[in-house]
Amino acid sequence: MEEQLPQSLVRQAYPDTLPCLERVSERGLKMGVVSNIESEQRLRKELGLIGLSEFFPVLVASGSVGYAKPAKQIFDRAANLVQLRVEEIAFVGDDFERDYQGALKAGMTPALVDRAERYRHLAEIRRLSSLEQVPSLLRR
Repeated sequence: MEEQLPQSLVRQAYPDTLPCLERVSERGLKMGVVSNIESEQRLRKELGLIGLSEFFPVLVASGSVGYAKPAKQIFDRAANLVQLRVEEIAFVGDDFERDYQGALKAGMTPALVDRAERYRHLAEIRRLSSLEQVPSLLRR
């Protein structure tokens, strides 16, 4: 079914994505994507289909590096590519185990995008209901 539909109907960024990325980009912060996807080429294609590839000069695909989130090695690889120490990196993701826990264990400052409020009972985590909150999070 996916192959028969125009890609713009299959995958779309959330409405808050582009404004968030533009605001973060304006501040000159380095951005990248760490994904459990088969290859960097596929990741680049997927980002291109939703019009976001220009924001992410650094891409780390588990299939290309041999480690998948939540393994510390994939987060270390991303830190090396953006030329920052892990403790200097804020990692925003939407999967509690793979993104939040993985980034935390790697030494990054994680934030969980929890649009459905599945984790509202976890008061001790950095939880965001929208990407609109990311730029203010990065000010801290």
